[in-house]
This record gives sequence, C-alpha cells and structure tokens, in this order.
Amino acid sequence: MFRHFITAALMLFPLSGGATPSVFDVSDYGAVGDGRTDDGPAVRKTIDAALKSGPGATVVFPEKTYRLGKTEGGGAQIALRDVEGLRIEGNGSLLILHPHNGVFEINGCRNVTVTGFRIDFDPLPFTQGTIRAVQADPGYFDLEIHEGYPLPPSDEAMKSKIGEGAWQWGSVIDPAERHRRWDVSPHYFIESVTPVPGADRAYRVQVKPDYVKHLSPVKPGDRFFLPLMLTPEGDTARGTNMWVHRSADCAMENITVYTGRSGMVWAVTGNEGPVAFRNNRIEFKPGSDRICTTWKDGVHVKDNRVGPLFENCYFEGMLDDSINLSANTGMAEEVVSETEFVLMGAGFRVDDEVMVYDPVSGRILAETRVTEISTENKRRIFTLADPIPGVITGTKRPHTDIESTHFYNMSYANRGFIVRNCTFMPQRRHAILVRSCDGLIEGNTMDGVGGSAVEMANEVGWFYAGPFPRNNIIRNNTIRNTQATAIRIYSTKGAHVRNIQALDNTITVLPGKAGIFVSRAQDVLLKGNRILDQEGNAVGEKGVEVAESKNVVIELARYSISRK
Repeated sequence: MFRHFITAALMLFPLSGGATPSVFDVSDYGAVGDGRTDDGPAVRKTIDAALKSGPGATVVFPEKTYRLGKTEGGGAQIALRDVEGLRIEGNGSLLILHPHNGVFEINGCRNVTVTGFRIDFDPLPFTQGTIRAVQADPGYFDLEIHEGYPLPPSDEAMKSKIGEGAWQWGSVIDPAERHRRWDVSPHYFIESVTPVPGADRAYRVQVKPDYVKHLSPVKPGDRFFLPLMLTPEGDTARGTNMWVHRSADCAMENITVYTGRSGMVWAVTGNEGPVAFRNNRIEFKPGSDRICTTWKDGVHVKDNRVGPLFENCYFEGMLDDSINLSANTGMAEEVVSETEFVLMGAGFRVDDEVMVYDPVSGRILAETRVTEISTENKRRIFTLADPIPGVITGTKRPHTDIESTHFYNMSYANRGFIVRNCTFMPQRRHAILVRSCDGLIEGNTMDGVGGSAVEMANEVGWFYAGPFPRNNIIRNNTIRNTQATAIRIYSTKGAHVRNIQALDNTITVLPGKAGIFVSRAQDVLLKGNRILDQEGNAVGEKGVEVAESKNVVIELARYSISRK
C-alpha cells in the first residue's frame, strides 16, 4: 500500500534530472491566438507531434486567446486517449469554444497534467433575461432577453433535435444579486418558449403543469436563466465540458471556467488511480453581467476506484451541486438464480465488492462480491458469492423502479476522496453532495450556498445514487448562511450511514435553520463544532437535530451529551 502511493506521487510530480523533455509550442504548428482564427486544427497537430515523441513531452500555449471552432461529432476539442506522460501548459490562455464541443478529454491515460487555461464559449450555451409579466393562473411569464445574449431556438427545433422535454428547466434569479431567488421554487420545468408577437426580444415561457402553483411569488423584475440545448446553427449544445475517465495519476490544475455547455463542467468517472484537481475555478466572467455560471454540477464524480483530490478550488454561480460524489446503482434486469443476475447500471468486475440493498424494507440483504461474469445468449450474467433471495428486478426508471433491489459497487465508490481548502459561494444547491466512503472534507469555506454545505446521504427513486456514506470526516470548515441545514447526515431508510465525524466546524445559521441534522445514522461523532446565530452567539443544543439514529455523540463547545 505504501509503495503504491509513493509511486503515484512520483508520477504526479516527476523528479527533475535526466533527459531534457521535449517541448512543443502551438505557435510553431500554426496557432495564431488572435481570438478569431480557428486554432483547433493547429492545436491538435501540436498534440499529435508531442505524442509521437513519446512520454514526457510538454505542449505549451503562449498566453493568448485561442478560438477552437466547431468540430463534427460533438466530442472534446482536445481528446487524449491512452496517453502516458504528457503535460499541457496554457499559461493563462483563454480558450473560446463553440458549445457543440467539449474542451478536454483524458481517457485511459497515465501521468497527464493539464494546467493554466481559462474557458469560455461563443455563442453562449445559455440565455438570460428579465421577467416583465407573470400570469400564474395559466402558468407563464414573459421574459425580455438581455442584450448580448442569444435568442431561444424555436420549440420545433428543440423537439426535432432533442425530443419531448427538450427545454428541461431554468431558475428565477434574484433581481439584484447573482443567485437564485431563495423564496421561490429553486427551478421551473418548462413546457414551451415562444416569441411574444410584436415585442422585440420578448418570449413567453410556459411552465410545466406541476410548476404552475409555484409561479405566484415570481414578480416582474426578477431575472431568469435559461439553458440552451441548441446553438444558433442548430447543433446540440449539451454534454460534459471536461472528462477524466479510466485514468490514474492525472491532474487538472489552474483552470478557470466562465461558463459551460449544458452538462457537467468536469465529469470524473471510472478512474483506477489518483486524480487531482488543484486551484481550479468556476466563476463569473470578470466585467460581465451574467447571472449564472453553469447549469449543471461543477464536478460530477462517479464510480472511481480511488476518490479524487480537490484542493484550493473555487465555485460560484452554478445551478447544481458544486461537487457531487456518488456511485451508480445497479439493478437486476433478470434473476437467473439466487446467485446469478443480469445486472445493469453499474460496471461490476470480478472480485468487486457488492452491497445489496432493499429500499422497501430498508435492509441490507448482503455484502458480497462478484465471483464470475459469463455471457449466455448475449446476456452478461454476474455470479455473486452469496445467495440473494427475493431480488426485485428493475432498470432504474425514475419514480417507477422504487421497489427494485439496489446493487452498489463498493469497490468503485470513490474511496479516499478529499475536498480541502476550497471555497463555495452562492449557487443553487449543495456545496458538496456525498454518497461515498472513507473521505475527508477539511478546511473549506461554504458561504451562502442554496442547499447544504455538506449533504451526506444515499438516494432512492430518482437518480438511484449510492452507496451509503461511511467512514467520512467533516473537519475545520467554515460554513455561513446556507439556505438548508448546514450539514445533513442521513439514510433514506434503515440506519446504514455509519461512522461519520463532524469535528471543529464553525457554522453560522440563518434564522430557523439548524447547524447539523442527523437521521437514520449510526456511530456519529459531533465534536467541537461551534454553531452560531447571526449575531455570533452560540445557539447550543437547538443547533443540532437528531432522529432515529444510534450512538450519536454530541460534544459542543460548552456542554457534552451522549444519545444512544
């Protein structure tokens, strides 16, 4: 174990000395950097040359503005696949992208570092405007699109490219500050967006029937953020912006994102070894009047054998979670026998550890492992070491397979993740959403986020995200004015969230909000936390809420109580 981590550290930070590494300057391969010329072909030509030179090469961007034009297929502009030993240095360069494409893909790589870029899009993959009229009864509002922002595509174009439900949802933004309006619905699912006859840049936004009742508090003068799934050219504009997949000993550092197309800014999936994110930022573009940064998660972490490291990163203005750590839930499409199942939804391998959970009873049915994977009549059959009677089949249909048995891959549950010394400013949902194990959340500042600072729980019925958080530490964080309870630790059913420690955090709560909430959990230590009101006074025991839990020990600054 010790030797493994020493090796990983050397790969992330190679020793100096030895042969001089090869350096490839994008300018030498035709990149202009004037912000107008399509420099994508020159950049990719440079990277190809660097890869042909062998491991240890560096690609350098002189600090300029590089436009990377639309490419076919919608993939990443810079796609690195099965690469070993490459460094890409942006030196603070601005990359301007077409929203049809993502930016970076690191797939199946080892010892790759990307550093020193700023990211923006033109045309923008969103629009925004001011609400001029609200009709709550029929369920629509009229939106005047701000100057400089793209006009929405037609309903027909959206549906022909993406299908029903293409508009998804947007959020009402405070009229004066750049965050969602706290006292209205956090989002509004949209039925249609159509031009208002005779009104320049005005569009009528019809919300879905379930959201009509939530329109009453929305007022003229509020602002609205609307993601665009299509570009003005009719291309799809959704998908991950940067992706790290099946890799190890890789890093993305010093990258600032001003906006992203309608997908996760970073997706971190299926990695076999350490992946580091340092000094990255999602922030409002300086000098702009943008009311949001991105629509989806800042970083979506899924199914990694080793949890990533986040250090000294900054997040603001998003309409989803800043960091979301979870594993996919598997379900049995078919029960072959009590030990054999056709599984979908999670990438199990031989010897992977598996937790099997019944969401109806709230019981863990088994903690076992995969012993064999076979193919029969084009079906992949997974054999488990222990029999699991009574498995209910399902395919992860939202709100439909709510009674189906869950299969969690515990070998790919982001074990050992670290979120350290990061800053989370106002955004729509949680700063850190955790459904993972053996992690550390330390030294961060969460200031005014729209959900919780730390939400630590499984999920059943919509995303089917798990597993149950276990063996996690939340330590020495400064948390202020979260719209939901600052730290929430709970299981949906059955007390399976276990061994969680919240230590020495300073939490300032809004009126009527608790500092820490624990429900259906076991072996929780809350020690040394200071929970304060808006005047800086300790709120005492009422700052902690505990329900249906076992062995929760609370030791606040001025008293100690133990609840069994």
